[in-house]
Amino acid sequence: MVYLGIDLGGTNIAAGIVNENYEIIKKASTPTNVSTDRTADDITADIAALCKKIVEEAGRTMDDIGSIGIATPGFNMEAI
Repeated sequence: MVYLGIDLGGTNIAAGIVNENYEIIKKASTPTNVSTDRTADDITADIAALCKKIVEEAGRTMDDIGSIGIATPGFNMEAI
């Protein structure tokens, strides 16, 4: 079993697959391009495509993924 991690950042979307020993099997990234007129659906599609790409390149299928972790940006509540 392997695990998929996704980091949604303002500049890049990064994704990686690790094994049970926390060794990186595959990783890749793609620009987020938040400064353009992109919708949440556009960015979600990029996340899905990136995940599909690295799973395939690692010689795995989505059925091999035991769990998925996602990191997203937050905001400073004190600034509101």
